[in-house]
Amino acid sequence: MRTPFRPAPLTCQQFVELVGGYLDRSLPERLLRAVDEHLRGCDECREYLAQIRRTSIVLAELGVSLPIPQDLLDRLTAAFDEANALGLQDGQEP
Repeated sequence: MRTPFRPAPLTCQQFVELVGGYLDRSLPERLLRAVDEHLRGCDECREYLAQIRRTSIVLAELGVSLPIPQDLLDRLTAAFDEANALGLQDGQEP
């Protein structure tokens, strides 16, 4: 029986880079699932996410908006895909 392909887990650094897109749900579905999976096992990133959410609420109350530029999202997605293709783990260099 063939095992389905599972991408390498996200690192905390990758999570931090993707958190804005995660919050506004603008990430591709596979990245949203990868972030959800990372958050299930990382207390520190769950706390970071809670802090970002609190900050976002305050900024929204002040009328401040900080969208993620599409080119940045594209570069992050490409870097995530490359790391997965190479099977890199946290802290490894290509």
